[in-house]
Amino acid sequence: MSLTLFPINFYGMIYMVQIIFIGLMIFNLLLKRTNDCL
Repeated sequence: MSLTLFPINFYGMIYMVQIIFIGLMIFNLLLKRTNDCL
């Protein structure tokens, strides 16, 4: 069971890291735009 669950948890962890990384990139872009507007 652990061998079949490991890949799912591993890919799920990578998926979450990618979502957080993309979210931070978008957040930084929005901050740069607001700073340019101000």
